[in-house]
Parts: sequence; structure tokens; C-alpha cells
Amino acid sequence: MLHDGMNYILPSREALCDLVEVHGRVIPWDALVLVSSCDKSIPAHLMAACRLNIPALHIPEGATGSAPA
Repeated sequence: MLHDGMNYILPSREALCDLVEVHGRVIPWDALVLVSSCDKSIPAHLMAACRLNIPALHIPEGATGSAPA
């Protein structure tokens, strides 16, 4: 917080969303399985799933997940 890198969060989330959407439009998938490993990619994956309007399963995991130790 309180540094210049914070200015890039929204554009990077939009870029990630666009990348997932491009893959979804180029390859005619029947459904999506999205695995997010960062709290910044969770909204991007959900936005892409909404834009593609196909069935989707979102699994938030990775470093911020609640896996047993």
C-alpha cells in the first residue's frame, strides 16, 4: 500500500481478464475451469467467466488458499 505499484492493479486485472476471454473466444470451449492463485486474479477470472457466458467452475487456491498444513 501507499506505493506506485498500486496504480497498476486495475489495469493488470483487466489485462488478465482480457487474456482469459481471448482464449475462451478463440477455442470454442464448452465450459471453463478457472484456478486462481492470487487475490488479484480472482476478480479477473470471474469477470472473464461472465463475459464468456458459458458454464464455469472457479477454484480460488494457491498461497491464499485454505489448504491444510
